Amino acid sequence: ESEGKSNIKVLDNNGLHSFGCLQFQMSTFKEFGLRYGLVSEKDDLGNIIYDCILQKQIAKKMIEDNPNNWRRWYTSVMIRGLGLPPKEEEPVLLSLNIR
Repeated sequence: ESEGKSNIKVLDNNGLHSFGCLQFQMSTFKEFGLRYGLVSEKDDLGNIIYDCILQKQIAKKMIEDNPNNWRRWYTSVMIRGLGLPPKEEEPVLLSLNIR
């Protein structure tokens, strides 16, 4: 959705902004970043939300935790064809190039 840009802010159909390379909304970024210990309440979330490596780490953990979380990127996967959804019987992680 970001066309590879990490320093991007887009107004979504729901009236909220999405940020960075994976287009996280702030509430999702904060919720899962805190859950996985990748961000803290002391962090400047308005700044670090643009960190593409951090976004990919959070997304990877989200999908590992619950393969259905791929749906949070439904438009990118199903409409724009930027990845493949998991098969019903065989969850597959989206390729996020994380080492």
